[in-house]
Amino acid sequence: SAPRGRLLGLLLGGRRGSALGGLCLPIAPRGVPPSAVLTDHLVVYFEGQPNTCPAWVYRLQVDTAELRLINGANRTFSEIAEAATEPYHLLMNAGMFHRLGKPVGYFINDAPRRLFSEVNTDSTQRGNFFMVPNGLFYLDSTGQPGLATPPAFLAQGLDTVPLQLATQSGPMLLMDGAYHPAFRSHSNSRHIRNGVGLRPDGTVVFICTADPVNFYTFATMFLEEGCPNALYLDGAISGMYISGITADLNWFKVGYGPVLGVVLKE
Repeated sequence: SAPRGRLLGLLLGGRRGSALGGLCLPIAPRGVPPSAVLTDHLVVYFEGQPNTCPAWVYRLQVDTAELRLINGANRTFSEIAEAATEPYHLLMNAGMFHRLGKPVGYFINDAPRRLFSEVNTDSTQRGNFFMVPNGLFYLDSTGQPGLATPPAFLAQGLDTVPLQLATQSGPMLLMDGAYHPAFRSHSNSRHIRNGVGLRPDGTVVFICTADPVNFYTFATMFLEEGCPNALYLDGAISGMYISGITADLNWFKVGYGPVLGVVLKE
């Protein structure tokens, strides 16, 4: 297999007394201002084989922020933000959806249970969602994050217990450190992509690329971030809004289905 991507540059800041250190380099995705160094947000530039791709990386500790899953219902980020009672620090699309914003797969928000779609185990249709295995990202009843394939999710009975949130998409990018078997390092299928990964310590990692990238290189980014498990959420229309970092909310004109939002705790 091709070697993993090499981290070329890093912009890193530390709010609220963060112990993280950082190096400020003039390498960043387009549209990211120098103020990025003043935030919790990480901007990285990956050099992989065979692609080089800038990406926005957002690392989240669930005990320092509230993670919400929003039924976008074909609304834009700005429309979602306007309807919120608290300001979002992060908004990112969180899965594939049918016309008018209905999620393709399992979707639960508003704890303890507000179910919009059942677990989708169909493998007969074409498209990224149906590249077996796909997966589910969820927060359990205690707020701890998890990633699981549909068979594992159902075997654990997670569809029958109160979850704080759950969204299904696909394909899985990484499973216990292994690439999805359908990925090819030199694939020419390249799109802007976004996804979610999970570190062993419970850190949730969101990545949205700034340029088109293939699945293999996108999965490699999560390996670089220490995530043995990662899930693809969507592509082409992918967007990540970070307050004070990425473009103004009004820049994101696309209507989304599932959307993940982060509200920072005081």
